[in-house]
Amino acid sequence: MIETKQYLKITFVFIILISIGFFHLLSAEQPVKNMETFARLYGYVKYFYPGDEAAAIDWDRFAIYGVKKVEKAENMAALKQALEELFLPIAPALVIHDANKKTGFSASSITPPDTTNMKVVTWQHLGVGFGDENSIYKSVRLNRKNKISGDNTFGTITALLDASSFKGKEIKFKAAVKIGEGKGQLWFRVDRLNGVMGFFDNMDNRPIISTQWNYYEITGKVDTDAIRIALGCFLSGPGKLWVDDFQLYVKENDAWKPATIKNPDFEADKEGAPPAEWNSQSSLYSFEVTSKTASKGSKCVSILYPTQFLPGELFAAKAAFGEYISKELGDGLACVMPIALYGTDDQRRPGGPG
Repeated sequence: MIETKQYLKITFVFIILISIGFFHLLSAEQPVKNMETFARLYGYVKYFYPGDEAAAIDWDRFAIYGVKKVEKAENMAALKQALEELFLPIAPALVIHDANKKTGFSASSITPPDTTNMKVVTWQHLGVGFGDENSIYKSVRLNRKNKISGDNTFGTITALLDASSFKGKEIKFKAAVKIGEGKGQLWFRVDRLNGVMGFFDNMDNRPIISTQWNYYEITGKVDTDAIRIALGCFLSGPGKLWVDDFQLYVKENDAWKPATIKNPDFEADKEGAPPAEWNSQSSLYSFEVTSKTASKGSKCVSILYPTQFLPGELFAAKAAFGEYISKELGDGLACVMPIALYGTDDQRRPGGPG
């Protein structure tokens, strides 16, 4: 057997120890043993199996589904069957076997007939990476495009208004928004003296997800010591949205009267340019005036998170084709799993069923 390199072990130790330690505190009954075994295999496959099927799985949902599936297994044979039904569709080169029976590994069993123009697909981990570009921890599959998640980012267009004429008054802020992918939010903030924040609402509890044009609004009161109002629209995480027809109203004698926002409809802006009079700077998002769709008039603004990728290699050390892990899973079961596979740019061998 070719030994697994040390760098492959660091991350997995923490994940499995936490899971197993928690389960041991609960009980030593069969359902808990089943979950311990599942947790070990889950970690190995998620973080070290290089196949495309495994990389595409929603691992949080898979964990919930997997625990329910294995907890009722009454013996080793039933547990083995449950694990194979769970993992083989996403890790077809994985072998789960009786821990008391030696099972070897042959690289020839996963070697394509012709490896010309093929590259080795394998994981590299620098800590545990979750696709965040700004994190010091990163995980990539070599010879695969590794998307930056963008889950903790947002792209916003912002307008700043002098608060003098709004002090102590109720205001209403509206805009039309349409989502292409992801979720969007309007936001409105009042800045007070000495850096104190006043009224604030960013629709965090009611994000916009509709793919149709709709108007959304925020209503609040401007503090009497307000110095500035900031308002706008943002795309949260990856995706695309369109925003149009910003409107602002102030309540005077129980009636809503329109107030001025510069360039609220983008009609005079140049196609493909950022919106004038709005702050829209970001290294991750693009902001463009477009005439391809609009809620009112002929133009609106699109906010787009373009697909971005992590670097292709984190460090020089990497698994070679033929390397594998052979690990005991618990409850009488063990596994053998390759950690490097051959693949072309759009296909990796072996593939899953179908």
